[in-house]
Amino acid sequence: MGVSRKKALEYADRLMARPRSALELELRRNRTGVTLLHEGRAVTHCYNTRVGLAQAQEMAVALGVPFPEIGASVKATVPNGTFFRVIAISALPLDIPEARTLLERYQEEAAMARSMGEAIEI
Repeated sequence: MGVSRKKALEYADRLMARPRSALELELRRNRTGVTLLHEGRAVTHCYNTRVGLAQAQEMAVALGVPFPEIGASVKATVPNGTFFRVIAISALPLDIPEARTLLERYQEEAAMARSMGEAIEI
């Protein structure tokens, strides 16, 4: 059964409505695309298209993890601010040149949120 992007994003909205210091996430790639999971539930999905794979690669950058090979997954623990930016990146229409400006901003903010979260954990 495939991942419903709409249902996944509804779950992501519920997670963002209740801020927490960190979220444990898993970026899983298979032949249909890339899914971001929290506690085994999808929070967003990028389809196996040119734009979808670009979104997924940028999500990995924002999470601070390597992009997984097909059939593999990577785990990340990130602050809520990074999670918010990753979800936003997953919905950016990266085939439109203007979206690159937003992408750069989201990546900067995600990196800042990750570094602040790391400083808090020490």
